[in-house]
Amino acid sequence: MSAGRPAFSPAVQRASSARNKNRRKGNPTHNGYMAVPSGSRGEMLDMMEEEESELEMMLSSNCFQVTMAGLILLNAVVIGLETDVTSFPYWDTIENAFLIVFTAELALKLYSQGIAFYFS
Repeated sequence: MSAGRPAFSPAVQRASSARNKNRRKGNPTHNGYMAVPSGSRGEMLDMMEEEESELEMMLSSNCFQVTMAGLILLNAVVIGLETDVTSFPYWDTIENAFLIVFTAELALKLYSQGIAFYFS
């Protein structure tokens, strides 16, 4: 044992030597310590990253942005009509539909970008 280094239990020493033996460089599914076997958590994480990147691409696409901008403008028109045509019985239903769509957009963006994105 060298001076200045803490003494580890034999189990920790074995795990450390196993990590060093199994270390692989350049493998994208490698977690830095042990090789990730095929068909396991590593592939699931890769699939989740692909889904998230597709979601991010959809959320940042021009088509999605134009659709959401159109819905915002339509919501403004509906709010204006609500003040003039108060006898229409379906204003609450229409407003709730807008609320659901805008909440879904927010939830998708929070899922794909994370909450830290909005506070950084």
